[in-house]
Amino acid sequence: ERLLGVPIEIISGQEEARLIHLGVMQTAHPPGDRCLVMDIGGGSTEVILGTMEKVETAHSLEMGCVAYMRRYFPDGRYGPKTLRRAMKAGRLLLEPLHEIYRSGWEHALGASGTFRAAHAFAKAQGWLDGEDLTAGAVHEMAEVIREGGSVEELAERGLSTSRSQVFPAGVAILASLFEEFELDHVTPAEGALREGVIHDLVGRFHEHDAREATVARLEARYGVDRVHAARVRDTALR
Repeated sequence: ERLLGVPIEIISGQEEARLIHLGVMQTAHPPGDRCLVMDIGGGSTEVILGTMEKVETAHSLEMGCVAYMRRYFPDGRYGPKTLRRAMKAGRLLLEPLHEIYRSGWEHALGASGTFRAAHAFAKAQGWLDGEDLTAGAVHEMAEVIREGGSVEELAERGLSTSRSQVFPAGVAILASLFEEFELDHVTPAEGALREGVIHDLVGRFHEHDAREATVARLEARYGVDRVHAARVRDTALR
């Protein structure tokens, strides 16, 4: 705050999920489609179910590629035991959500760097024919991690140095999501948290904020006299 000169707002996991969903929906599918949105971050993974208009349900889980890398692959080396431990931890967190997210949506979308890096890596290895990340490609990536090695070797296979540092953990979380939610393919999304924040701020200025819409619906439901409410507000402020 001293450096920037502005207050910093720390958002909750639920608010992060809402903003991620907003960012993805702005670049993904037309209104009406029900989508499963997933975002693997550094410290958490968000899973959201909803349409363009609203979030129906959302969860923020304490599993991220940086956190899992430190916990399960601390020396930068990977193999069958480390992958098994990371995936077991991931599936334990996801298991209670199995019935909520495994069906009832038209599109599965993956936001942020892990999905995009996994898609690019799988395409470079010749494991993909289309633009979606498939369960088969995720299985192949898991096999690479299961075979064992170091993050330096991943960089030699085409990953950037920064992405290779967290890729084993990202693959473990990806594989857990695909298995627990019984996914066949996921489309990498263009938008994510950053785009969601921008759209949210723009919406506030142009009265398209979801919170404003919620307040308006409550006013309509209970017959609130907005003119009188404004007078009460002004009196209270004075």
